[in-house]
Amino acid sequence: MSEPRFETQPELSSEFKEKLELIIREPRMEDCDDLVEVYNSIDTEEPRPPVAIKSTTREEFLPRLERIIDGINDGKQVCFVVEKDGHVVGLIGGGLSEEAVDIPTVSAGFIGVKKEARSLKLFRQLSSTWLERIKEEWGAKKVITETNVSNPVLKLYKRMGFKEVGLAERKDYVKLEMMIE
Repeated sequence: MSEPRFETQPELSSEFKEKLELIIREPRMEDCDDLVEVYNSIDTEEPRPPVAIKSTTREEFLPRLERIIDGINDGKQVCFVVEKDGHVVGLIGGGLSEEAVDIPTVSAGFIGVKKEARSLKLFRQLSSTWLERIKEEWGAKKVITETNVSNPVLKLYKRMGFKEVGLAERKDYVKLEMMIE
């Protein structure tokens, strides 16, 4: 009888283990409670991001989630959640911009990951999945968004490749855009 080649399992890298734990998929109605936690964790950060996110309840968020899912089903939105260890910890989504007439442009509506689950790697996986889908589905060439100048997500947008292109109509907000190859 021959001896087994390996007596123990090879050690997996922490990067590989993290990838195994992450699932990126479209949102479902049963994600509502986890998504409420994502929104509420962003609302309670210190310093508090001055964005249009306010603490919400399941009852308040449920109609919004229904609109997101309807938008996905109607082909008007592309949205993904990231699931880690069986719980949704982040969301990214947006739809075709009605403002742009020159090239197919998508407006990023929301990008958020619970504070305790944040890593640049997780965010990159989530955003690259979303970017690939909007290119495939709509032929998107540009993504636009706006954020408050003091919102910590501004650094993240810049790491993704967004450039500031001017001031937004809302006070203390900047317009950002990113060209997609």
